[in-house]
Amino acid sequence: MTLPGRKRGLARLSKVLIILTLVFILPSKDLEKEKKRVKRRARWEIGSVYIRPFIDLRNLGYDYNIYTAQGNVGDWFMNVGTGIEASLLRPRFLLAMSIAPNFLGFLHHPSENFVNTDLKGEFATRIWKVHLFVDYKKFKRKQRPPYEMAPRIITGYEGFSLSAYISPNFPLSMGLIFKRENFSYKRPQTNFHFFSPDRIETYYIFSLKRKIFTATHVSVEVGFRRTNFKKDPEHRDAFHRWFSLGVELPDFGIIRGSFDVGHKEIFPLRSGTFHFKGLYGKGNILADLNIVFFSVLYTLDWNYSPYFGEIVRVEYVRAGAGLRLAGRRIKIRARRGWGKLTFPFMDRIDRIESYEGDFLIRIRPETYVGLGYSRMEATSVVPAWTRKLETIGGIIEYGF
Repeated sequence: MTLPGRKRGLARLSKVLIILTLVFILPSKDLEKEKKRVKRRARWEIGSVYIRPFIDLRNLGYDYNIYTAQGNVGDWFMNVGTGIEASLLRPRFLLAMSIAPNFLGFLHHPSENFVNTDLKGEFATRIWKVHLFVDYKKFKRKQRPPYEMAPRIITGYEGFSLSAYISPNFPLSMGLIFKRENFSYKRPQTNFHFFSPDRIETYYIFSLKRKIFTATHVSVEVGFRRTNFKKDPEHRDAFHRWFSLGVELPDFGIIRGSFDVGHKEIFPLRSGTFHFKGLYGKGNILADLNIVFFSVLYTLDWNYSPYFGEIVRVEYVRAGAGLRLAGRRIKIRARRGWGKLTFPFMDRIDRIESYEGDFLIRIRPETYVGLGYSRMEATSVVPAWTRKLETIGGIIEYGF
């Protein structure tokens, strides 16, 4: 029987939607890929144990505004650290652990000095077609969160995740993720009143994935997140839910990276009356033309401000370009960013602009040293307030 034109069009559209639903995937973990990554990065191999030492040096230079609790002043500072990663590889499992202490030091303001600590652990195994991953992460850092310019705060974090990826090497596969995170913050004394941002986050994520080319995937993800504040929970505890579609590009080729876009909603768990919704997504794309390369990064999300303890809408995009010269031994990069922070409970909007550039020279296959410059400006529309952060200094991009 022949369908009328309109019904035939709807039938075709339904088929297209079904195919798209079955095609979409989320980048997933694979035990064999994780083993290859460990072997590629390792410096030493002792039997089945692979060891990777590393050094990280950032911001060895001058910061024109370190935003101390006493006021806005400049100072010489550095952020240098070292660490080691050890991995045990066996035919049916992987066990890895890394520790990375990092020192933040100031020349004229020793009270701002701090030793950051990072600890990570991972266990992975395969049971038939199911790849299981258990991840643990704990850190304590004195830092300024991205996009918010104020005195550094001490962030404590402890997180655990359990994920299962079914048939990750097949054209169609599924992923299930459970994650629990504990955040605590210690902020400098100020004259402003803040709600405590200390909280526990619990995630439940379901994903489908589909391989469409040799190593390109498209994705669909459905996620739920429960936020429980440790103080003043009555009007702030919230439930997040989102849906996103994405693409993961292969690690080789001219265009690399991943991106996704979707929709997120946030509801009160208790007696609050708020309801937020909007576009949601993130992406990081690199176009590598050998000598010339370009990059684009974007974020659209709702999160919580470590300073105010309130929900904030983050909208940010950064575009960059670079050159490789002298047989790829010299790398020059420049990046420009634009963003907006919206605090709905505070009737406040911050507009962000950032500028970054660096000049790097390769001294080992994966190690660069050089000079970097960055500047970030924030203008608060309500209330009227302008802030600027500017740094210049040396960089070691990798170690060993």
